[in-house]
Amino acid sequence: MPSFKGVLSATPRGGGGTLVPIPRQVAANLGLKGMPKVQAVIAGQPYRGSLMPMGDGTYCLGVLKSIQEAAGVKQGDTVTVELELDTAPRLVELPADLAKAIARDKKATAAWDALSYTNKKEMSRSLEEAKQSETRKRRLAAALEKLRA
Repeated sequence: MPSFKGVLSATPRGGGGTLVPIPRQVAANLGLKGMPKVQAVIAGQPYRGSLMPMGDGTYCLGVLKSIQEAAGVKQGDTVTVELELDTAPRLVELPADLAKAIARDKKATAAWDALSYTNKKEMSRSLEEAKQSETRKRRLAAALEKLRA
């Protein structure tokens, strides 16, 4: 994996996010276009996500708080980043109750298949994080309603 050093910076539009700019030469070597999916190691922490085009021909990589905390780094710190394009399929393992409900509904199945990886991941995560069975039932119903809309 090619590597470079970058400074963790605040997102230009505020909001509390953190990013690391991708050097132009690294971007050129990877042949970046659009919002490329990447695998990265940021300060020793693995990450799988997408690069964000900045609108001026440059790219940046968002750095999650969980990665910063695990690596013990913060905005202003210089980090080593290893980066490569991620061509592996992005699959979301459906919770059993969601899979069963979707399988019984053609419209929900078609809508699920059309969702982006991120939306699938978030919908699944929402169900998995429910601590109470009633919460999970409500979230499942809401997910199905959203898929049927």
